[in-house]
Amino acid sequence: MNVRIKYCQPCGYRRYAEELAGHYPDAELSFVPGFFGVFKVWIDDRLVFDRYQTGGVLGRVGLNRLPTPAEIHDHIRRELEVAG
Repeated sequence: MNVRIKYCQPCGYRRYAEELAGHYPDAELSFVPGFFGVFKVWIDDRLVFDRYQTGGVLGRVGLNRLPTPAEIHDHIRRELEVAG
């Protein structure tokens, strides 16, 4: 499994990315620094979490809170179950 996490570097989201990566100890990990509050997760090239999409109206403009790594992991697990 390949896990790619794009995080907002100026926001200090790298620590969230690293904590989330701990949920996938056997995965090949890559971290991509970004800007503007971004936090996106791809598993095997499938976008499974996007802070902007999951946060409703506030998320679309980057004003929602960043979920905890555990909350993001739960969201990803649900996404993967739906995909089968």
